Amino acid sequence: MTAVWWETQIDPTLIFGIPQVGNWGTADQCYIENHQIEPDILVYNDPASTLSGRDPQLEAAVTEMLNTIK
Repeated sequence: MTAVWWETQIDPTLIFGIPQVGNWGTADQCYIENHQIEPDILVYNDPASTLSGRDPQLEAAVTEMLNTIK
């Protein structure tokens, strides 16, 4: 999350935001903006599965949830 200070120019239709606050990630010891988040379970959605109407990511998520509630 970043707080933004909105500024207008002489022409009031021109508005821009200045970022003022960034979140610090304690695990990585860096700002978390502009960093990709890796999933806990990596599942590739291949085109063949998608064309056949399957969603391997959703299937993996449901399987993991069912294993969690057992």
